[in-house]
Amino acid sequence: MKKIYLGIFLMSIFCVYAFDSSFLINFSIEPSSINTTEPVKSLALLNEGLVVNRSGKIYRTKFMGNNDVEIYEESTDLSNLNIDGQFSEYKNVIYYSSNGVLYSVSMHNGIWDAPVELSIAGYEKGRQTGKGGLYYGKWRYVSKGVEKDKMYNPFITNRGTRLYFSSKMEGGKGGMDIWYMDLEKDGVSWSKPVNAKEINTAANEDFPFVDINNMMYFSSDRPSRYKGYNIYKKFMLDNSDVMVLDEKFNSDGDDTNFVVSGGIPFFLTNKKGLSQMYFAKDNRRDE
Repeated sequence: MKKIYLGIFLMSIFCVYAFDSSFLINFSIEPSSINTTEPVKSLALLNEGLVVNRSGKIYRTKFMGNNDVEIYEESTDLSNLNIDGQFSEYKNVIYYSSNGVLYSVSMHNGIWDAPVELSIAGYEKGRQTGKGGLYYGKWRYVSKGVEKDKMYNPFITNRGTRLYFSSKMEGGKGGMDIWYMDLEKDGVSWSKPVNAKEINTAANEDFPFVDINNMMYFSSDRPSRYKGYNIYKKFMLDNSDVMVLDEKFNSDGDDTNFVVSGGIPFFLTNKKGLSQMYFAKDNRRDE
């Protein structure tokens, strides 16, 4: 019964994809019990629940005490998609990257359809090749005439109409940048990619995650008081500055893939040498 009351309390205060920094006053960041000797590859949300990609296998989880989760089944249908990193879901449609190509896959009557490569403006087959970037007014998918630009870690937002992702495609600020594209009126194809300039730097930016309050969380290895990749946030509806999260979330290791499930923040860090999942533990239960 105590677990039920805790869950109701949390959900009444915190939205599914959002959390308040004051939430952390009575909480500490702890390693999850799901961690093993295998690295955790990525985190994502499926039907508002947390899923874990561990060594290429994708597992559903469920909440247990102290805000931690436990694994209860492997989603073999998703494991078989060969997903590169994080994926994102909206109304039973999943957006993901496999070998650097963006796909969507829809669920009907409890069964996933065949994956479909996203149709992106200017990325159609047979277009003229050139030096890269904008070529005769069209965005090009071929980078310097060599290979397709690879795109990773998509996140769908704005009620399924905007897709953020990371890529090293030309026209960015350098390294891996966060880009976005909008769903066209036909409801199928996507606009040409736009660089999220207010977020990116000459360093690397990756793992975009946007909560329902339009706060984007992402990881970057830009210069900071911490080494490696750190977790940052940026409110997307104004010109406010990008802010680095505090030492509860960041370390001198790589801190990445921040997501929020049930109002609880989860993220990955390799500060102890192996990529593992951490979460916000409710210390009031120990009082």
